[in-house]
Amino acid sequence: MAKGPWRDLVRKKARADMMTMDSVKAMSKADQDARFEQWTSNTNYMFKLTERVMKQEMSKIVQLASSGKGVTPSQAALFQSFEAFSNSWQEVLLVTAHDDKKGTTAVVINRPLAIGVGPKLAELLYEIDDKRLDKQKDEAGLDNEGGTMRRSRTVIADAFAADFKEGVINSGGDEDRSSFAMLIHGHDLADSVELAPGTRIYQAGLDAAAKAVREGELNVLDFRLFLGKRTWAPGALGAEIGAGMWQPVACARPLALKQCLQLPKPLWHEVCELTGGRLMELSKLEMLRREDLQDDEEAADEDENEEDEDYSEEEALEEAPRELQHSLRRTGAGGSNSREKRCTLGAWPGAVLVALLQLSAATLRRWT
Repeated sequence: MAKGPWRDLVRKKARADMMTMDSVKAMSKADQDARFEQWTSNTNYMFKLTERVMKQEMSKIVQLASSGKGVTPSQAALFQSFEAFSNSWQEVLLVTAHDDKKGTTAVVINRPLAIGVGPKLAELLYEIDDKRLDKQKDEAGLDNEGGTMRRSRTVIADAFAADFKEGVINSGGDEDRSSFAMLIHGHDLADSVELAPGTRIYQAGLDAAAKAVREGELNVLDFRLFLGKRTWAPGALGAEIGAGMWQPVACARPLALKQCLQLPKPLWHEVCELTGGRLMELSKLEMLRREDLQDDEEAADEDENEEDEDYSEEEALEEAPRELQHSLRRTGAGGSNSREKRCTLGAWPGAVLVALLQLSAATLRRWT
């Protein structure tokens, strides 16, 4: 859980639970602290405790607000944190740029917004791409007097919109939605640029993309369109990661480029399972609280092994390694070259950020 008022409150409750044991009471302070670190490393226990504490505290806040009574500063801080958690619940972000001096930019990749690219969005894409091409020419010392001038931005944007009339628009973030758009794909097209060497994830290349779709060489769903973004000042994202808000993951290319439409399993869960460890445990615990996903999971289990019926929570967690192997094979991401690893700061562009703000689906439905 991220550092902050909720974390402090949950850890306080966890210590209170631990101190009810006579064996712990008899320990020295140092031994109690060591035991507490072991106590709070139990993901299953901490997940359930967090949900219980959240339900209790939000109930108090709602009752106070309903009765017209004011809330305390600590309760206000809890509510503000809850809102922040709600806004980024189970988000997966693709980092598109990182510079120690300029900061970090990313787009949310699991929030589809609409289908169909209109002329205004297409023109915005070209406007941004023209600026990028101008910058490249300036940096290369090429003659660029007057800037990049395409045939007619309006005409070419209309043509792009026609080619991408069935394209999926995603909400890349709440920043600059009216002034920032990005095309992401996995093809080395003319005028496209790779996010980072070796990722084989590219942005831009608008003319070539439209031509490939128009001539049937590529499908419009091979491309991902984003409106808006997320940005962090230098050091800010690293601080949030250190506080436990995000987990950077060197993710498989097919996952980063996957369209998030009618997926059998939400992308956040799939990435968490592939990453393994604590993230896989969190995914399993969240999955157990979503009836719509439980039905899909049970159907998959029955197809796999008809004897495996009605998993208990413990059995589901024990089966996680087997589920992980199936996910790796399904996405083609397994094997000795698998990139499902937590990445370092230097490997950010092309990596994904997994939201670690623990809110269960049940809690969100109840209080938002």
